[in-house]
Amino acid sequence: MLLYEMQVSKTAIYRTAPARIPKGLVGAVVKLSFSPEWEGLKKTVVFRAGEITKDILDVKEVAVIPAECTQEVGALLEIGVYGVDAGNTVAIPTLWAAIGRVSEAADPSGDVTTDPQLPVYAQLQAQIDQLERQGITQNEIDQAIRDFFGGERPVGRTTPEGGEIFNDYENNEALAPYSKADGAGCRAGIHGYKLLAVAKDGENYNITVGDADLESKARDNYATGELLCFDGQGHFYDCLKITAISTNADGNSVITVTPTDDRDLTKLVVDESTDELENWVYVLKKPNAGEPVKAAYGAYSGGVGSVAVGYGAFAHGANNQSIGKYAYTAGRDNIAHYAGYAKGRSNKALGENSSAEGIGNTASGISTHAEGNKTNASGTYAHSEGNLTTVSGKAAHAEGDRTKATGDYSHAEGSSSVAEGKSAHAEGGTTTASGMYSHAQGRKTVASGAQSHAEGNETIASGNTQHVQGKWNVPDAGKAHIVGGGTSDTDRKNIYTLDWNGNAYFAGGLETEYINVATENDIDNALTAEAAKMSQDSVRFFVFRPKDATLLGGAKTHCVLRKVSGGYATAEFTTYWGDTVPGILYKDCDDGVWAPFSWLNPPMLAGVEYRTTERYNGKVVYTKLIGFGGLPDANLKSVTAISERVSVVSFSGVAYDGVETDEFPVIFSTGLAAYAYTSLGASETEIMVRTLQNLSGYSANFVIKYIKD
Repeated sequence: MLLYEMQVSKTAIYRTAPARIPKGLVGAVVKLSFSPEWEGLKKTVVFRAGEITKDILDVKEVAVIPAECTQEVGALLEIGVYGVDAGNTVAIPTLWAAIGRVSEAADPSGDVTTDPQLPVYAQLQAQIDQLERQGITQNEIDQAIRDFFGGERPVGRTTPEGGEIFNDYENNEALAPYSKADGAGCRAGIHGYKLLAVAKDGENYNITVGDADLESKARDNYATGELLCFDGQGHFYDCLKITAISTNADGNSVITVTPTDDRDLTKLVVDESTDELENWVYVLKKPNAGEPVKAAYGAYSGGVGSVAVGYGAFAHGANNQSIGKYAYTAGRDNIAHYAGYAKGRSNKALGENSSAEGIGNTASGISTHAEGNKTNASGTYAHSEGNLTTVSGKAAHAEGDRTKATGDYSHAEGSSSVAEGKSAHAEGGTTTASGMYSHAQGRKTVASGAQSHAEGNETIASGNTQHVQGKWNVPDAGKAHIVGGGTSDTDRKNIYTLDWNGNAYFAGGLETEYINVATENDIDNALTAEAAKMSQDSVRFFVFRPKDATLLGGAKTHCVLRKVSGGYATAEFTTYWGDTVPGILYKDCDDGVWAPFSWLNPPMLAGVEYRTTERYNGKVVYTKLIGFGGLPDANLKSVTAISERVSVVSFSGVAYDGVETDEFPVIFSTGLAAYAYTSLGASETEIMVRTLQNLSGYSANFVIKYIKD
């Protein structure tokens, strides 16, 4: 009977799926095929079972399994091959390959006619060979054997639920229904019990299961101590401690456990509306390093040291744990719970329908996803990716390096950015969006106000619905818009602010567009045109560029035009005259007519009349700087100051040595014992100075403020 077909490739032997080897089997053969390396070698096949070893010499392609190797129940039957060259030297030895274990079988020792060497055995073998030649498959033969034994295989172990063993070779065992263990040293299946009730008793929980004989089984399967406990509904509990196993009055078993943390086992409830498998509880010893694979109920486990437990669970690789229905792990040291997916190394998909892949990632929330390196997604529907990112907010997203999305629906990206507010967004480097619906971007920016936006370098948006940009601004929650212009965290500065009333502040000048003008009339026309574009109570900024050096000092002049109610407008000009300080002048418009320039701080060029913003008795005050020239030599000197009749408001003089006064006589120098008497002529159009000694080496200037009659 052909029992196996094996492929010998170099030093390894590969075989098809094994069958059980009944005790006393005689005449079963193994068919071998060899790789090219074995060509020309004399081949010897070695069988061993326990302490018995038998050699089959000069094998071509078929070797008969020695009957002596099938006599000890439980012995592992193994096969090896070595090849000898023409010099009688062993050229290639193979590794040992397991064929299967010898199992209990029908014992023919009471009937000498059934001795394997007699024709009865040969006839039986011929009948089996005939079936094979007729095309009957091995599966059909196996099914016939199961039918003969009432649906049970004649050998092997079963779970309390009647699970079937699919594979049993190289120390593998499949103990749960429809499960499969594949690999070396693997077991598929653990003991499961129908869940009847869960009750809390102080710090303990009493789990009632439908098994009347668990108390006695526990002596063989479980010892008191730490364990894993989970149910068909996907609830998983680690670090429980079995304190007792007993049988109640109804004949059911009660497992008493004590959580070593604050776990709540009341989720282990019976749901009558679900499938029976949903109301199943599993108890599993906490696995130690190197413990073989386990699986249950349609589960698959493969590799080394993995655990696949639960309906449809899958674990493949090394030291993986698929705990709960539909859980999936692949790679190394991964954990997946109910319908979770963990792939790579040291990943944890602990939340229902969660996913973790990469290395060291944890997805603990429902329907979460963690990928990359040591990321963590704990919020429901959350997503973390990249390196050391963390997501705890609901439906939040963190990506990049060390970012955190803690607010619900928030998003953090870049490096070390934090999105704390609900629906907040932080991006860039070390940014923080803590306000609800806020947005922070750039470097070390902070958006703490609700609906605020901070961008640039270390800017802070502390006000609600506020926008801040630039660098190192001064926080001001009352402003609508801020542009920072500081140099460091200890030297913060605002170069532009805008409040909610539309008032703006600029640390420097503002240029929006240039308007070329040659005369004051050009300015009036331009102001009228600009005002027509404006709405009431609004402000417009622009720049005049004079063509004449006598107009506005000949330099470009900033203008702020304000349009107020009733058709009234004002224009403020900032201009420079030579190297002097800026001059500020105004124009008023009433009913479409612009008044002449009025100066706030005129540049006071000698001989130039300035219309000021001052009023005296309701009239415009004018001012002029009079250059008197050299003072007289102990005599009287007069200079015409104004060509028309005026009323003087104030009169002051300035001497070259820097003394300024509006009192007379004037002391020009403390080193001179001389006085000058100064007064206006009777017509108030002349300045007269009388000196008491020779002061011709000195000059004087006088400032007159006056109103026109």
